[in-house]
Amino acid sequence: MIINLKNKIKLYLRMFKLFKSELIKFIEQKFAGHDLSRLINEILIVKGYTTKLSPPGPDEGVDILAGYGPLGFSSPSICVQVKSSPTPVDVRIVRELEGVVKTFKAEHGLLVAWGGINSKAEQEMSRSFFSIRLWDQDKIVEELIENYEKLDDSLKAEIPLKRIWTFVEDPD
Repeated sequence: MIINLKNKIKLYLRMFKLFKSELIKFIEQKFAGHDLSRLINEILIVKGYTTKLSPPGPDEGVDILAGYGPLGFSSPSICVQVKSSPTPVDVRIVRELEGVVKTFKAEHGLLVAWGGINSKAEQEMSRSFFSIRLWDQDKIVEELIENYEKLDDSLKAEIPLKRIWTFVEDPD
């Protein structure tokens, strides 16, 4: 019975990795450029934030302003910088976000970097542990899956996912 359970777990993990890989490809194609900012904005809204999404084009270093609660005045207040490029972000972007957080008098910064960050940016992020967080590809997919059911129907129509149920064997 335990061997069978281990095999099932391995199968489910392989299936999840395949699903995640397909979802990553889908997001890369469907949410390039400013559309990734739009996706992140919607995720923040369902997490309880009031947001202001910058229009496409120059954005003064901030793609989304987010404050918690119905009016957005509760803590935390966040400046979000979104980079949809598949290449890692460099330290310059992290430093720009640090400055933008101060300029907008926000409490925190969120760097959304689809391609991740390079080693110098990682070092800078570790020095900014208490003020800046990173959402990379894996974290974006995790947040999307976790919050999918609460997303607006129009966005769910753009990301057509379906929950799959399976039987759970009684371990006894």
